[in-house]
Amino acid sequence: MKIKVLLFAAARDIAGQTEICMDLPIGSTLTDVQTRLKTEYPALSQLLAVCRYAVNADYQPSDVRLPDGAEVGVIPPVSGGSAPSEAPLYARIVRRSIAVQELADKIGGPGCGALLTFAGAVRADDDEQGRAQVTHITYEGYESMAEQVLRQIAESVARAHQVRVAIEHRLGRLEVGEVSVGVAVACPHRSQGFSALRDAIEKIKKDLPIWKKEEFSDGTSLWVHGQVESHPQPERPPLDSGAETADT
Repeated sequence: MKIKVLLFAAARDIAGQTEICMDLPIGSTLTDVQTRLKTEYPALSQLLAVCRYAVNADYQPSDVRLPDGAEVGVIPPVSGGSAPSEAPLYARIVRRSIAVQELADKIGGPGCGALLTFAGAVRADDDEQGRAQVTHITYEGYESMAEQVLRQIAESVARAHQVRVAIEHRLGRLEVGEVSVGVAVACPHRSQGFSALRDAIEKIKKDLPIWKKEEFSDGTSLWVHGQVESHPQPERPPLDSGAETADT
């Protein structure tokens, strides 16, 4: 069977390719994909050990069986009174400037006594050696999956905290001071709003397949990876392409 492997951020730079087509035996798993990548691209081995994997834009455990024609994303570590039951949600990946007040305007209402916003901006950090400063950052994402995951995050936060949520994350080149992520939360009381805002940011940092590349004043650059965590997955039935396959 044939599958397509998508590489992002540092994985793409190391392999020198964005897409890799593979021929694999029927019944192959994500572990088999990882093994093939390590064999054909030895320089990827260390990074692959801390990557997560998505099949057709959905995170999957390493032992999941792949359907013919699957799209496999190799995801490096990524760089936080009750509202109405039909609480409005808004979640978008954008390539324009983000205005958090516009996000707040999307979800505010007469039943909301608290309206909280968060804007994450590019800062002019020094590099690890203290020799150069960040001049700009480039954000790259697995875009089709990122918008789906961002909506799932908004839904999870709204459900858990009984709040209204609006989120935007920006891709592309951002200069120092520009906003990369904006979150707005509306709810009856400020305490639930603060908790929801923190929960949304932490989920974005952990799960959203978007990476940032810091560009420094001395011409060097660095992909920024978050802290690697274990992500246990429940057992799931094999993914299939809709046709039964006899065991051989």
